[in-house]
This record gives sequence, structure tokens and C-alpha cells, in this order.
Amino acid sequence: MNGYIIVLPEGVLSSEHRAERISRELYCVTAPLATQEPYQHDGKVFGMVEHPDGVQFALQVDTEYNIYS
Repeated sequence: MNGYIIVLPEGVLSSEHRAERISRELYCVTAPLATQEPYQHDGKVFGMVEHPDGVQFALQVDTEYNIYS
């Protein structure tokens, strides 16, 4: 099932930047940076969509996504 999580700007960080970092950090939970191949260094878990206002972004998430340890 798919859904959206709106990511608000905070401090000097834009909504877009925060959404990118959240998706990237989730990727690093499942594939730690020390074990990543070069092609994985920009990997992200979820895509992003831009709100029509051009300010807010949302993560397009799979609500059944699991993080395994």
C-alpha cells in the first residue's frame, strides 16, 4: 500500500533537503555506508513528490516496507 508523508522545513533545512536526507538515512539503516558499493552511495528508500506550492515535499512511501536487522 502506498502513502505520503509530508516533510516540513525546519530551521535552515528545506522540506526537499530533509525529505532526501530521511530517505537516505533509512537506506543506510538497511545497507550501512561502510558496506555499500560505490553505486549505492546515493541510494534512497523512498521517492519524493513536490507539493504544488513548490515549498513542501512529501516522501512517497510503501506502508508495508520493513527494515530488517
